[in-house]
Amino acid sequence: MEAMLGAETTHRQAGDAQRSLWQQRLERARYEADLARRQYEAVDPANRLVAGELERRWEQALGALSEVEREVEAKQQALEQPLSAEEKARLRQFAEDLPSLWHAPTTRVQDKKRLIRCLVEQVVVRVPQDEAPLQAQIHWFGGEVTPITVPKGRIGVHRYATDPEIVDLVRRLAEEFSDEQIARILHRKGIKTSKGLAFTAHRVTNLRGRHKIPGRTRAKLQDAHIHTVEQAAERLDISRCTLVHWIELGLLKATQITPGAPWRVELTDDDYRRLTAGDAPAG
Repeated sequence: MEAMLGAETTHRQAGDAQRSLWQQRLERARYEADLARRQYEAVDPANRLVAGELERRWEQALGALSEVEREVEAKQQALEQPLSAEEKARLRQFAEDLPSLWHAPTTRVQDKKRLIRCLVEQVVVRVPQDEAPLQAQIHWFGGEVTPITVPKGRIGVHRYATDPEIVDLVRRLAEEFSDEQIARILHRKGIKTSKGLAFTAHRVTNLRGRHKIPGRTRAKLQDAHIHTVEQAAERLDISRCTLVHWIELGLLKATQITPGAPWRVELTDDDYRRLTAGDAPAG
């Protein structure tokens, strides 16, 4: 921070030098315009040829003066304003409050990398012979050492290979759901791609293609007593939220391929009479 403040002081001094140079140009233009005016006023009006030439030079000097004034004004506005005492104190405070600087929305990723390079002296990594994780140590310039554990890559496996459990889950979901539905299920479960991206229908399609998983639109429910949440709610004439609440209470039997997947609701004729009071006594 002190180096930055020093650079700001040097930059301000350079700006002051430029202001002085532009001020000299402005004063010279004013002098030339004033000289041309005095020469024109001193000439004998009877000498029209000389008077006309001096008038033309005066007009040119006035035009040059106006152009220099506009240029100087634009340059003055382009110069950065020097930091105030309050701003300098705030910057020094950032040096003692690194988390605020690190998480500030104005701190770019490039700035964070520069900060890390200023803080890290070296990183020591010990590679085990077996499949054990890598043991690394970060040595900071302040003398502290931070140990970290890094999973060891497997030979012949791409670093962005999808977890086999996710592939198996997609294979089971693809038997009943479309790629768009699978993407929504994976998103609700908080599952991301190997690169840390959210699953979309297009990414699910690519995953199925790489692992030769057949896809389909949503499969028809084979059992006549098995319904989707929407179908069961429509038959019982209740809302979808109420139906899900009944499932949670155990009033209805329902299953899921995986948490977050759509429910498969079992609704028999007996369930219908029980839940709609169809078999209740009169009155």
